[in-house]
Amino acid sequence: NQVIHKLGIDGTLSLYAGVMGKKGVDDGPVSDATFSFTTGSRLAIDHQANLFVSDYCHAVLRKITPAGVVSTLAGQRRSSCEIDDLEAASAYGDGQGAQARFGLPGSLITDANGDVLLVDIHQNAIRRVNPNGVVSTLQWTYAPMPEVSSDFLRLGRLAIDPAGNVYFSDVTGGYIFRIQDGVAVKVAGNRSQAGSVDGIGGAASFFR
Repeated sequence: NQVIHKLGIDGTLSLYAGVMGKKGVDDGPVSDATFSFTTGSRLAIDHQANLFVSDYCHAVLRKITPAGVVSTLAGQRRSSCEIDDLEAASAYGDGQGAQARFGLPGSLITDANGDVLLVDIHQNAIRRVNPNGVVSTLQWTYAPMPEVSSDFLRLGRLAIDPAGNVYFSDVTGGYIFRIQDGVAVKVAGNRSQAGSVDGIGGAASFFR
């Protein structure tokens, strides 16, 4: 239905943002704003109750303030959900606001500084967006992994701990990594045994 619902602590469900059944990418008051949600779209909220939406379809990051105002924080808006131009080098780029370009923005989190970190699925990268809409790309190296080349790893979901360390899942091998001091270290998962086995580190396994 292209809307965001809000579930209150008392169990009351209400329409929070969007126009029921209307697809689009219009900013403005939550009652008039439109969204184009697909299976790749995600939500995240920061400590100031700002809600962020990754628009997988139009390749932008949108923000909803507690006052109920929707704006496009970063990304050059695609005119439609067509993604035929994704292979072009110009499809990606850091910068501020509409100067930045995303491929397919997906999973996202917020950190203690109010920055948004999101997975650019097509670029297989993590992009950081600060409160002013400045986009940069996280850089890291992988710790040695004799069993797999980092070229075969594909970013899935993100998480962050109180110390600011970023975690991401690998959708091809079922690993979980932690980025610490610029190095991605495998903390759990077993590529040769996809499943739901509990254990420590490599003894545990996950479905992709």
